[in-house]
Amino acid sequence: RLSGNVEFYNKSTTDLIGIVFPNTLTGFVSITGNQGNLNNKGIEASLSSDNIRSRNFTWSTTLNFAHNKNKLIKVNRTAPIITGAAQVVAGAVENYPLFSIFAYQYAGLSDTGAPMIYLADGTQSAARNISKPEDIEYMGTGLPVWNGGLGNTFRYRNVRLSANLIFNMGHVMRRDRYVTINRPLKTNVHPDFLNRWKVPGDEANTNIPGLVNATANDYDYFASGNINVVDASFAKFRDITLFYELPKSLTNRIRAQNISIRAQMSNIMLWKGNDFGIDPEFVGGLNMALRSNQNTFSVGANISF
Repeated sequence: RLSGNVEFYNKSTTDLIGIVFPNTLTGFVSITGNQGNLNNKGIEASLSSDNIRSRNFTWSTTLNFAHNKNKLIKVNRTAPIITGAAQVVAGAVENYPLFSIFAYQYAGLSDTGAPMIYLADGTQSAARNISKPEDIEYMGTGLPVWNGGLGNTFRYRNVRLSANLIFNMGHVMRRDRYVTINRPLKTNVHPDFLNRWKVPGDEANTNIPGLVNATANDYDYFASGNINVVDASFAKFRDITLFYELPKSLTNRIRAQNISIRAQMSNIMLWKGNDFGIDPEFVGGLNMALRSNQNTFSVGANISF
């Protein structure tokens, strides 16, 4: 009635294939080449059980989960990271996990509504391009550290109910509090900017920059600040499905082999680690994916002859 397995791994991968930016004197802007080396350590486990087994009623459960910790051992770069801005957008940095998320240490607003950051020496500054890599804070990885699922199936005579829960935990994401000023074909500003700085003194009541004589680049300290990096953990019912299979006495009358009716609810959010109503499956910065196929309900029938 009970079965399962546990697997541990420690895997080193060399010569990862990816986009490499060679010296411009080669005549190539980018090439596909060996990007670096990666180490993965983790555990994967699964457990299946027949909880109840009788003639008319059965209940079975399947649980699986995985934990992964990875680190980039080597990354091939044309030039080293020497600015804070480069560190913030670098998703691949040696001795950090793959898809690491870095952020400015946000320090609020100046009396002119400009976003400021903390530097490594504890001082504050609103000056552009002043930060160095040591001023930047590592926030975590964008890849789930823990993930898995839990499924239950119940059957009573010709009725079957299944519910499958999935979860991803231990990673972070950036909130999409974007500013798109002076960007062609991108003219929206996040609605949080309704509460932006407007006049001197507002900096005491809001940390959202003003929109006075500014360009989109002036908001990087805010948009890429640590205040906009939040927990990306979540648990969701991927599907809850109810099946009903008509009795053979009825299907035989129309010379059918099988007739079943199905009702299904999909992608129902059960819990999320952030307090902003963000679905972590649909986060992508300025190119944020539109939520689709969430909280859906569908019905169907299957007839075989």
